[in-house]
Amino acid sequence: MKKKKQSIVLTGRAKEFETLFLKSGWGQTETAKRLKLSSSNYVYMILHGRSQPSSTLLELFRMKVEERTVFVDSEFLSLVALLKQFEPTVRTRVAVTLQSIIGMTAFCMTSVPKR
Repeated sequence: MKKKKQSIVLTGRAKEFETLFLKSGWGQTETAKRLKLSSSNYVYMILHGRSQPSSTLLELFRMKVEERTVFVDSEFLSLVALLKQFEPTVRTRVAVTLQSIIGMTAFCMTSVPKR
């Protein structure tokens, strides 16, 4: 007989943590890294109702997510809108090309000697 998978109902601070986790778009490892946690296992435990985050951790998470969303400006949003017009295969090729251009630009900007 198969065991039914229980749905997890989060409450309190864990529910807010889950909301921030989903809003951030980060995985468990990335979330742990950005929140300076020693292990992503703690993120897993919170998301599975086995632990409650502290109010300090929640405040830090709110600040990190807010900080991330501040950088999304109108130019970025218009670029995303343009990319959405392409078919998925074309969009992927364009995205890979843009990543290369951005990488080369970042490299050139950091390797140029200052005068």
